[in-house]
Amino acid sequence: MYLEKHALIENSFGVKSRCEFLAKTESIEEIMECLRFAKENNLKVNILGRGTNILICNNEIVGLIISINNNLSDYSIQDNIITLQAGIGLSEASKIALKNRLSGLEFAEGIPGTIGGAIFGNAGAFGEIIGTLVQKVKIIDIEKLIVKEKKNLQFSHRQSNIEKNREIIIEVELKLEKKNKKEIQEKMSLFREIKKETQPKERSAGCIFKNNQAGRIIDELGLKGTKVGDAEISEKHANFIVNKGKAMGSDMLKLIEIIKKKAKKEKNIDLELEISILK
Repeated sequence: MYLEKHALIENSFGVKSRCEFLAKTESIEEIMECLRFAKENNLKVNILGRGTNILICNNEIVGLIISINNNLSDYSIQDNIITLQAGIGLSEASKIALKNRLSGLEFAEGIPGTIGGAIFGNAGAFGEIIGTLVQKVKIIDIEKLIVKEKKNLQFSHRQSNIEKNREIIIEVELKLEKKNKKEIQEKMSLFREIKKETQPKERSAGCIFKNNQAGRIIDELGLKGTKVGDAEISEKHANFIVNKGKAMGSDMLKLIEIIKKKAKKEKNIDLELEISILK
């Protein structure tokens, strides 16, 4: 385990910060070692994959961040069951499925982040969600690996009981469907083109709010193009906040508060964050 104090981290929004402790691990055993270190030193733990779906707000994040970006990347396939370690990219997983003529992950084409993060927040697109595919999830604590069967897993819109319990995902088993490779490829191409047409190209942290039709709601509030510093509510899709230059996490946070307050005042809607805030 490589442990670094006051290490530099960055998210997909392009915001950099330092964290009290950063652990770069290469095995499950080292992750367990990190968890023991955190418990012994009373440190809050966060898992960092590829820095998507998170907002960094402070100059230094308190606690221990465990980076899994460069490990937990193995997978195996048996018939229509694909087992993926948590560090594999979600978009990469869709391509692995395609290569093996397995359908079900087409919606994941082009979605940044890791499989672990996708399960944690029940990622989805185009009316499909990853939670419907999950058969088993392997999580970790200080002492051991724990396998959670489908009957013990709960998924709802952009959340799971794994997220609620702050559990750390190591591996997931998905049940897919054997299909014609050309059919899978055509569906992925269609989804890719739709995303290209409807989502911004600038740096972002992904969708900000998990509410259905959040983008439409923010658009109706007339907030597209609203800026704080170099952070802007996207003109292309109002549920994205983009970095137009050198935006800070605090700029993004101010925009989030503007949106939430106006949605509550004018529509009596409570918008719920999809992204996680690291402090």
